[in-house]
Amino acid sequence: MKARGFIITMATVLAILFAIAFIGWYIGAWDKAESAPVQETQLYRGVPLNEHLLKLDKQALDQGYHDYVVKLWMVWLSSGAPKEAEQMRSGLQRARASYAIAAAQIELREKQLEQQRQPK
Repeated sequence: MKARGFIITMATVLAILFAIAFIGWYIGAWDKAESAPVQETQLYRGVPLNEHLLKLDKQALDQGYHDYVVKLWMVWLSSGAPKEAEQMRSGLQRARASYAIAAAQIELREKQLEQQRQPK
């Protein structure tokens, strides 16, 4: 008798979850979430263009990413690796997303420098 109640409860929960997922899909919320642009980050707002320092920023970004990922691996390996896979995955995703934002901002600055160099 207990098994039957459990099965009915699980079926009800799954039906509710599927209904919520269907509603989200139907109204297009999934498409909006996937295609939503990353929040516009202005890392260089108010910072003057400087070619030399921008090169150093690029090197520091690479080094910072490297150092952060090394730290993630060290913590993951020392904490019983397989058990903490979700935290590791989450940390890698955050690091890569942040790196992509910063790299895009640096690339925009490089393009601005290139435009300044071109004769008008």
